This record gives sequence, C-alpha cells and structure tokens, in this order.
Amino acid sequence: MFKEKKNVTVAIKGVIDDITRDWEGPGEYALDGDTHFVAYNDYAGNAVTKTGIHIRSDALLLHRVGAITSDILFRPNEDTIVKYDAFGMQTTYILHTTQFRLYEMQNGIWVHLEYSLNDTNGHTEIEGIQDVHVFYE
Repeated sequence: MFKEKKNVTVAIKGVIDDITRDWEGPGEYALDGDTHFVAYNDYAGNAVTKTGIHIRSDALLLHRVGAITSDILFRPNEDTIVKYDAFGMQTTYILHTTQFRLYEMQNGIWVHLEYSLNDTNGHTEIEGIQDVHVFYE
C-alpha cells in the first residue's frame, strides 16, 4: 500500500485558551498518493493512546484510540461533530476549523490549525491553535 515508510519525530505544540503544551516523540510516516499518514503512541502515566493522523491538502483527520478515544476532522471553514472520550468521561463538541495549512518541506511536513470547540449545550467555548511537525529521520 505505502510506497515508503519512514521513522520520524513528531513534535506538537498546542495552545488552548492561552495555555501552551508541547509534546514530542517517535512515530512513523508514510505517503500514499496525496495523503500523508502519521502514527505514534502518546503516554499519560501508564495509560496509552494510539494516534493516527491522515493529512491531505484540504483536511486533517485525527484518530485516537486508548485512554483518549476520538475522531476529529479538521476541514477549513466547516463545522464537524467531535465525540471525545478521555478516561471514560465522554463529551460531544462542535468543531469549527478557522485555519488549516499544510507545508511540505525537505525534512518533513508541518500542519498549522486554528479552531474553536463548543460543547453541544453551548456552555463551553475553547479556542485552540495546533502546530504538528513531522521530521524525517
């Protein structure tokens, strides 16, 4: 299926409601046609979440299974429904992606996202910025 699979370093910087979080770890990368695939494991104590990211020029799908389970579709200027389960606590959000950019570079790829999340009751609004860097090894 994949023409080339590479070991990579995944570096994620997220800013949610003015709180910055950074994460970096090993992962795998593959390109199939115009779709970039990234996979990595995220550890929170002894809890593991397996994460897969499917990236095209027009959208990003974040698929997580484990301690955190969700499917999140980021598509510019569209609203999508997000069902999010973190350690058994479930929430449903409406995600609105305001900015999505994919940069393809010699040493990897970089995705920039800006979005807002609203719970379906209209009580919580979260503003977020996410930068995902995938560096080829």
